[in-house]
Amino acid sequence: MEEKRYDVFLSFRGEDTRDRFATYLYQAFHHKQILTFMDHRLEGGDEIAPTLEKIIDESAISIVIFSENYATSTWCLDELVHILDCKERNGQIVMPIFNGIDPSIVRKQKGSYKDAFAKLEERFKDKRDKVRQWRDALTEAANLSGLDSKDFRCSRCWYLGHGGIGKTTLASAVFQRFSSYFEGRSYICDVRQQYKIFGPNKLREKLFTQLFNGEDALISMDTPFVGSPFIQDRLCRKKVLIVLDDVDSSVQLETLVEGYPQLAPGSRIIVTSRNRQVLVKVAVGIYKVKGLNYIESLKLFHLHAFGRNSYPKQYYETLSERVASYAYGNPLALKVLGSFLHSRSEEEWKSALEKLKRVPNKEILDVLRISYEGLDDEGIKNIFLDIACFFDKPFTREYTESILDGGDSSAKIGISVLIDKPLLEISRGEKYFRMHDLIRQMGWSVVSDEHKEPANRSRLCNANDVCHVLEKNMGTALIEGIILNMSEMKRDVKVSPAAFSKMCNLRFLKIYCDNVDNNEFKLYLPRGLESLVPIELRYFQWDFYPLESLPSDFTPENLVELILRGSHLKQLGNHVVKELNLSECSNLEEFPEILEPMEHFDSIDLSRTAIKKLPESIENLIGLTFLSAKDCKDIISQTTCATSNCTSLEMISSETNKSCLMDIGGWRLENCSKLDQNTRNVVVDCAISCMLNAVSHKHVDYDYLPDIFHIRYPREFSYQGMGSSMNIKLPLHWKDFLGVAFCIVFDRSKADPNTLLSCEIDYGHPMANDVLTWALVR
Repeated sequence: MEEKRYDVFLSFRGEDTRDRFATYLYQAFHHKQILTFMDHRLEGGDEIAPTLEKIIDESAISIVIFSENYATSTWCLDELVHILDCKERNGQIVMPIFNGIDPSIVRKQKGSYKDAFAKLEERFKDKRDKVRQWRDALTEAANLSGLDSKDFRCSRCWYLGHGGIGKTTLASAVFQRFSSYFEGRSYICDVRQQYKIFGPNKLREKLFTQLFNGEDALISMDTPFVGSPFIQDRLCRKKVLIVLDDVDSSVQLETLVEGYPQLAPGSRIIVTSRNRQVLVKVAVGIYKVKGLNYIESLKLFHLHAFGRNSYPKQYYETLSERVASYAYGNPLALKVLGSFLHSRSEEEWKSALEKLKRVPNKEILDVLRISYEGLDDEGIKNIFLDIACFFDKPFTREYTESILDGGDSSAKIGISVLIDKPLLEISRGEKYFRMHDLIRQMGWSVVSDEHKEPANRSRLCNANDVCHVLEKNMGTALIEGIILNMSEMKRDVKVSPAAFSKMCNLRFLKIYCDNVDNNEFKLYLPRGLESLVPIELRYFQWDFYPLESLPSDFTPENLVELILRGSHLKQLGNHVVKELNLSECSNLEEFPEILEPMEHFDSIDLSRTAIKKLPESIENLIGLTFLSAKDCKDIISQTTCATSNCTSLEMISSETNKSCLMDIGGWRLENCSKLDQNTRNVVVDCAISCMLNAVSHKHVDYDYLPDIFHIRYPREFSYQGMGSSMNIKLPLHWKDFLGVAFCIVFDRSKADPNTLLSCEIDYGHPMANDVLTWALVR
């Protein structure tokens, strides 16, 4: 076998890769004593083309580095043709590397390669065979087994998550497992705190001391971001692993690693952070660390509560499940609580779990509170505390912003910052968000720490504290929000008539009952309510409000939502709100006249009230999208609304309501047995029109067909049958149709109250491809 002069020949576009990837690769080969040819070794005076062809012939392997502008160089293309010819003649090994470009672009000459060949076609229009030879060479080379230069670059991984979720544990495990594969390694823990204590220069020196194994080559850093050229040069040639744990500002990141972008190929940087904005400059590679699932949570808790080879006794299993639910997948909480409950009795477990409802574990809260303290804007801290204290279930972002905005639109940016931290979690297509229960408890503890006396805190969330303040008339201007779940009350409470008179900054008042069946104790106003004047009030809910009217001075200018479910209210003033809920106000017989057009109202719920008729002027609520009068037994005539179980309803007034029907959609007119036939026909026709319009726009999640008692079969339903299944012969070219609409008629009186109707559809048949089978599932 002929002895080769070179082990490797590097073919590349100089202006693209000479000073970057090609140089790194050449240095790596040289370090491993692999004799490599790179064009800068040519002696002056040589004729380039013949010399290169000879060197290619004398090389064992040719490595072709394809880059963005490779095809603009006829030199490179001729070189590639000769390399492939040498492969054919001598069996030379050819390996392509795709440096910042997708192989398909090279293979099919797309993108920059397409542009380059457009110019080549014009330039060599008399040598089309040569251009075709170049194209064929690119296609052949791109089809060879090769490498993507992404595999050689310095790879970076960013772990994002709130405190205790496992970022540090994950990064530490990666470091312990893989650090031995790197020439230099550094693990800087708690960057946030160390940066404050030691400053940027000392921390950077610590990083490089670890990377260079304490060698004396380190030169003191006297600028924020740039080290000596000597250090830069060494970093370019040394594959390193760097872990930076708990970075909380982009300045820290730039100081430690962003100022040294030319790390050797194969290097890895791992960064953990609680703040997405720290990582905003890196659009890819961000991994949000998720909590453990339920099974994993139990396993981790059992490990710390019972030991590695022990299993809980039967009476501990239920208690363990309570802990897993409480921790909600947070590994830190599971470890801390498991260690605390280790070797304790069943009674001690029960006592500890009851205490956790009132007083969360301090060790867990201290870790979570770091994210809160890292909020450098007091307004955003207030938004966090509002959500922690008052929004106890998933809400839409739009709704929350409408409640929290004080006219300056600060809630939008505030919520974005909380998501970045992440103190809020986005779900359901980024429409809804929720707060982890442990983070919520941390927010409660922040409020509790404001003052020993509840009346001097900004928010009241504890039932005992709220009852004490309302009963003793201890309210102050410091109180911005009150939430009271009456199911948690331990006794009846007589509220002072002046209980709210001093709360001039109250923005949020929510008195509700989440368990009506067990609502043993109540709030009373035996001497009435003298005043309720907070002009900043944005949310007001008082379920079972005991008086027949609101105070005469109740004229909040910024109220967004008013909820008085099940109250004794007999009359309602003209309050301008976005959402109004008066459901189950059994004494309410009249709805006030709307004297002028109003755009603010979005939703009104009058279900199960004693209202007999809605005023025609309700049409002045031009922004209204939802109006419910469900179970209003005495209502006779009304405008557009949801009206199930309105047994006295005879007609929906006004011809203009046909357009309103089509706007609202989702009508339910079940058990409205006196509804006249004309109204039924209008409702069905409008519903079908809405449904067809939705399907034509592929809004397949709409449910427009109404649920109406004693309704006729809509004539549009051409297939009819008995039973719970049906086969439909589909027309030719059925794949182009828009969809299928179903109308189901059954006797609800004979059905189980919990019956759930759904459809299962099977396209196709063992013997044919144009049959649709559907079955009704209960």
